[in-house]
Amino acid sequence: MVIETIHLIGAGGHGRVVADALVAAGVDTATIVVRDGRAGLTMLARPVATPEIDAIMAGQRFHVAIGLGTIRARLHMAALAVGARPFRVVHPSAIIAPDAVLGDGLLVAAGAVIATGATIGHGTIINHGAVVDHDCRVGAFCHIAPNAALGGAIRVGDRVMIGAGAVLLPGITIADDVTIGAGAVVLYPIGEQGTWVGNPARRLTT
Repeated sequence: MVIETIHLIGAGGHGRVVADALVAAGVDTATIVVRDGRAGLTMLARPVATPEIDAIMAGQRFHVAIGLGTIRARLHMAALAVGARPFRVVHPSAIIAPDAVLGDGLLVAAGAVIATGATIGHGTIINHGAVVDHDCRVGAFCHIAPNAALGGAIRVGDRVMIGAGAVLLPGITIADDVTIGAGAVVLYPIGEQGTWVGNPARRLTT
């Protein structure tokens, strides 16, 4: 049997979360090559390989394990450009409806729930304990942080950050590149970029 290499890009805290999910799913750590541009890092009890993207990855699997969506998107596209293949990571304790649609290169972390009819975009993070209810559409390179809750039939654009413990009411729409702060309660659609905080959520002004 051929055992394929997985290139794990990112050796920070989120990288450890992804590595934990891979190990929990039964992946042999010997097949995981961790990549990070920072010198002197170790992960999985061995030195980290550099650089983040290398032509040697062509035809091999990769997962970008970096929390910030803009950087995650850039490295994801760079890996595709050298011919690498995106790999989705799903912790075995996550609950995912059979008809949910999952994009390439995403993470569904431990305890997360993705309900019937939901669609999750490429490179998105559904973090620990987050709930994406029925018929939601979550765009590419988003981050749904731990214990955030999306009610049914919500539309979330690309590169959206929804903070830990935030609650979004059913049926609303969130534009691209919006940040929703931890614990925020979103009652109405958000149609412009910016950071939204509080209960009810309001745009943060500087």
